[in-house]
Amino acid sequence: LIIIGSILVIFLLAAILVPVIFKDDIQAAIDKQLDASLNAKVYYDTDDFGLSVFKSFPNLTVSVGSFGIVGVDQFEQDTLLDVNQFELTLDIMSVIGGDQIQIVSVLLDKPDIKVLVLEDGSANYDIVKETEEEQQPVEESAEVSEPLNIGIQKWEIRDGNILYDDLTIPFYTILVGLNHEGSGDFSQDVFDMITATTVEQLFLGYDGDEYVTNKKLSADITMAMDLANMKFTFKENRLALNDFGFGFEGFVSMPSDDIDMDIKYEGKDITLTSIISLIPGVYLEYLDGITAEGTIGFDGFVTGKFNEESMPKMAANFNVTDGKITYADYPIPLEKINISAAFDYPSADLSESSFIVDNFSMSLDGEAITSSLVFKDFEDYFWDFKI
Repeated sequence: LIIIGSILVIFLLAAILVPVIFKDDIQAAIDKQLDASLNAKVYYDTDDFGLSVFKSFPNLTVSVGSFGIVGVDQFEQDTLLDVNQFELTLDIMSVIGGDQIQIVSVLLDKPDIKVLVLEDGSANYDIVKETEEEQQPVEESAEVSEPLNIGIQKWEIRDGNILYDDLTIPFYTILVGLNHEGSGDFSQDVFDMITATTVEQLFLGYDGDEYVTNKKLSADITMAMDLANMKFTFKENRLALNDFGFGFEGFVSMPSDDIDMDIKYEGKDITLTSIISLIPGVYLEYLDGITAEGTIGFDGFVTGKFNEESMPKMAANFNVTDGKITYADYPIPLEKINISAAFDYPSADLSESSFIVDNFSMSLDGEAITSSLVFKDFEDYFWDFKI
């Protein structure tokens, strides 16, 4: 009992003292490596840098507070990354002597990420220094060292904000209130990756106009990962932008430079109100006082091969049944709205593409209105519109 007790005390003291004794050495090693690898300014709170085996015993947790990366030169006024708390939990046995470092979990708490691409193509995320080391010839008898093998099981982002602004397109997107968590054992060749994502406010803009303003986004995705064959199969999935929700199934495979895909999607409990909730932000001022009802059908597929010479086939079907739109300032509603439309993109040849509205009909103050549209050959436009 004395021997066992002594061993337990030694292990307990080691767990407490080793992180404290080697904290400064580990911190100095991290600073040296960051300075040698990154062409940027890295900052963190030295008083909030910690190592612990008690927070997730028996694993080792590394935490850094107020961590961030600031650019240099033309980006010296821009912060690429600012994180309230960065936390990394490692399987302590894999660190000590395992063939593979096992990351139990990664946490980014309240990260602010700003990605900028200027008109000349320079980007603030291009911060890795180029190495000028010459490749030394390897003797045939010399043993080739194995690459560092790292597995990750769980990751999480809490209350994050992301800005992506690309002036070469020009396009921007803003995500406010991003919460994301995922799990999957990347040390295995075959496993399920499960992710859940919510965004409180989503903005998208292109060429000076904002097309998505203050929309909510949610996504729950379960994907079967086959890393050996680079095949990813969608299982149970649901995405929703505001009230517009849809699910999809199928796979994406990348065995070589080509990308093979076969994905089917369809709307989930969509109404005419769901469609109106997606109207671009530049038109929001016209939606005050509008109410809508009616059921929506929406489905399609993407299938085929993507490379420099070919594009996958794409198709989408859209219909509205018994819709009604009422405007507060106008006493007569639009009633009996029925729409049947289809988009077809059979190949990379735009002349084969088409958008066809078989039927559009509605009633206004008892008067029936009907129309149809054939729009095809996206290179040499052909129109046939009737009303």
